[in-house]
Amino acid sequence: MEIMDRKMDSGILDQDESLDEEYDVTSSVLPEEILGIIDELLCLEMAWHLGYPLSQTILTSVHVDALMNPDPATIQDVDFTSKPSSSGPGSTMLLVLRAYCAGLLRACFSVNELMKEEMSYEEEDFVTNTYGRGLLGNIPVSDIKKLLIAAITEVRERRDEFSQLVHAALASRLELRIAFLDVLDLDTTRKNLQNHRDYIGHGCGIS
Repeated sequence: MEIMDRKMDSGILDQDESLDEEYDVTSSVLPEEILGIIDELLCLEMAWHLGYPLSQTILTSVHVDALMNPDPATIQDVDFTSKPSSSGPGSTMLLVLRAYCAGLLRACFSVNELMKEEMSYEEEDFVTNTYGRGLLGNIPVSDIKKLLIAAITEVRERRDEFSQLVHAALASRLELRIAFLDVLDLDTTRKNLQNHRDYIGHGCGIS
């Protein structure tokens, strides 16, 4: 037996071969397939909330990985490719998926930050390790919501290109992401208000 001998070493690769299976995340995808991808992402997100690490849930998605590689600095950088998108049904579906993934990641960042402030045991209750990923934490929530609204508008403008059920399903999932971001923002607002009340109460001698 010899290592690097193709007849004996099943792990050997040629120079033009890759261990990872390449997948073009910008390829044209049907609306029904987009729904399937989105629902799978939602399942992965719920698994993360239940305590499974990002490495076994959300970060296994090739679309999520492509969106964060390299780490975006602005909302314009939050895209699957640096090339400008062409118009048409295919680009609409990519916009929907791009917006959904962006909303998902930004929500995960907010949840992760909130969990760091709570009393929890790492690896037991909740895994806060992001494995070096920023989760779009430097992108303002307002920019993410604008992207989601733009995707909803685009879907509504092209509603004649797919069935009413598909149109409603896509719009509702994008609206879910906006609602979740609003809830997380409200939680932060409440905490800030409570901190202000505590500060004012302490300054006035009110217990």
